[in-house]
Amino acid sequence: MGERVETGGNTFYCDIPTEVLTEILLRLPVKSLIRFTAVCKYLLELIRNDPNFARRHCLTKARPSPSTLIDHVDHLVDYGMHGRKCRSTVPDEASKVCLYSFTEKRKLRLAKKIEFGPEVDVAVSNFHHGLMCVYVTFGRSFGSKVMICNPAIGEVVPLPLPPHHILNMSTLPTPALGFDPKKNDYKVVLFWPPSNFARSKYWEVDVFSVRDGRWHSLPTRGAMNKFHRFLCEPVLNANGSILNWFGSLDSTDSKLAILAFDMADEVFQDVNMPNCLNPGKWRLHNIVTSSGCQANICCSSRPRFDPTKKEELNCADVWLLSKDDDQQLVWNKEFSFEFPDDLVVWPSNLWLNDNELFIYIGHHCIEEELAVFNWVTGEVARTRRLGDLSNPGGYAESLISIKQIISTSCLQAAAAQDEDEDKGSPACFMREVSGKKGKVRWSFNFKLCRKRVALVDALD
Repeated sequence: MGERVETGGNTFYCDIPTEVLTEILLRLPVKSLIRFTAVCKYLLELIRNDPNFARRHCLTKARPSPSTLIDHVDHLVDYGMHGRKCRSTVPDEASKVCLYSFTEKRKLRLAKKIEFGPEVDVAVSNFHHGLMCVYVTFGRSFGSKVMICNPAIGEVVPLPLPPHHILNMSTLPTPALGFDPKKNDYKVVLFWPPSNFARSKYWEVDVFSVRDGRWHSLPTRGAMNKFHRFLCEPVLNANGSILNWFGSLDSTDSKLAILAFDMADEVFQDVNMPNCLNPGKWRLHNIVTSSGCQANICCSSRPRFDPTKKEELNCADVWLLSKDDDQQLVWNKEFSFEFPDDLVVWPSNLWLNDNELFIYIGHHCIEEELAVFNWVTGEVARTRRLGDLSNPGGYAESLISIKQIISTSCLQAAAAQDEDEDKGSPACFMREVSGKKGKVRWSFNFKLCRKRVALVDALD
């Protein structure tokens, strides 16, 4: 017997059992699902208003194989020449984040752009479950705004200002977004560099819990204070619960380590690199995103001449950090591969799938080009994308809505913060632009805030 489904004022019966229909929908792309919401009320409620369905869909798309150790990406994220922090200095020019999809021939195709403007300074986080955090400021003295965005569904959720928000910042904070599996909670982390605070040589850290709707500051940074500087953007591992940073413990970069932040316990831990990776012989690049382990690095050896083959060798190792039976962290070399000997190459921090890695190729002084390297077959697919991408990221669309998770009182506090602001605050926008003609798919207008609202009072 079929399932009874209501659509508008009509009722019809579907021959497909609800459980089977749901399993089919879980495997479809977000764009198709959004179109299906216009079919009937049942699909609208399931696709747009059911948090459990949204999370199941996200996990189904993110983990195509339970044995996969390296995360796959649907889109490549280009944060621009300045990386995840960009300052727009040209009037009427928007800061932007570009998302590229891939053709069957491994060419890049611009799928959409996320633009910010006008003339705002922006720091954006990594993407996780289709979500990203955005920190926006204007002219350093007009205020700031913190938001969580899901571009696929056009949702932007403003947050109250964090505890360490100050005017006249010399350096933008570093935002990150991850997941606490113990509380089933998304968290935003803002890392504030010491240069923003007088007479301080330590970083400050603010954490926002979406489920609690509150900011709190970490009283101690522990292992974070050991690091002299950080050499890449933070990268999520272990299903979004571990945030890793690659940094130097001294001013000469002779001693390198990973700083790991646990999203659940909110503690820092420094992790030494494998002993055999001598900085003089190996180039330690970026951390690779992986759901199967706590950390994953891909490093390449410095080119060396092999007298037997009469050629230079250029190879790479992939190392995984995980816990052994005694719950001790252990590095294991998962596999190694060689690059073509006629190319000057180095690996990026992104894998397209288990076999294909994004690399940069260049013929000595020629500008580098992004390419896809299949380490199993040894084939190189050139994308024709010239220039180094500054810490590129991966992105996969999702239906997850922060508005369905965050407390109503927190949204009210953020709104009260806007109302309390000076009317002269500049009007800013965040929008998605797609296609060659620059069609605006959605747009969110906002004003920056100077003062923090007493969030505790607003929530009580």
